[in-house]
Amino acid sequence: MIDGVNETQECRVYEEDDWYTLIEYVTFLKHRAAYDFALERAVGLQLLDFGCGSGYGASLLAGAAATVDAVDASAPAIAHCQSHYQIPNLTFHKIEPDTTLAFDDNSFDLIISFQVIEHMPDVQAYLKLLNRVLRPGGTLLITTPNRAHRLRPFQMNWQPAHFREYSDVSLQKELAPIYPDAELLGIYGTDEVNQIYYNHYHQSLFQAYVKVPMKIYGQKLFGKNSYARLRDSLGLGRKIPATPLSAAQLAQFTTEDIFIADDLVTAQDFMAICRKPE
Repeated sequence: MIDGVNETQECRVYEEDDWYTLIEYVTFLKHRAAYDFALERAVGLQLLDFGCGSGYGASLLAGAAATVDAVDASAPAIAHCQSHYQIPNLTFHKIEPDTTLAFDDNSFDLIISFQVIEHMPDVQAYLKLLNRVLRPGGTLLITTPNRAHRLRPFQMNWQPAHFREYSDVSLQKELAPIYPDAELLGIYGTDEVNQIYYNHYHQSLFQAYVKVPMKIYGQKLFGKNSYARLRDSLGLGRKIPATPLSAAQLAQFTTEDIFIADDLVTAQDFMAICRKPE
């Protein structure tokens, strides 16, 4: 059972018509590259996309898989999926945070769960849940951020929707009770892509150990909405560019600039490949 999933709509990755910042665009490209990785392994299989978000990835997989069941705990996300993607072998399901999944044991050949594990309060329950519906010999693919590129040592987690963020060592340890032989790969980009990621996420000592904790405690004290209004009134709110990125700016980067390989040091995200024994 999964109880109390920690999620915000802002955490979900959408396939946009317009992009306003390069960090959002290259984040989408990393997310899309993970789906492309799964797509190569999905041909003719029965597949579950657990935490499907906006559904664009599930729709891609439906082009190769025999069937795709895609689930998410967010009602707005599932409404978006159902209105945007109507494909005969693709079904979207709204699930409750405390769901046990309404699928029989050993139902799926391939399960993907991208950028979900960090939102789970009870990770072992989540892994057992997915293992139950995974067929013997099947594969579970999990992606999650690499904390080394987002957090300084002992820094408080600044993403309120994440219960935790992983190093390669802590992720292996988390998976080991059920998937002791899980293989870890790194998802990263060219030097230019990596620099965009670094520029966005690298925090000064003041930001990491003073500003971020003040924001976290401020949200707890005043509530997220009141704190956001207070920041806006002081001119400290997030400033979104008024115009989208141009076609020329977007053309600088494609999924060809994203790599999935056994480089865990450069990795901005991890890809865990978990196989259920026959």
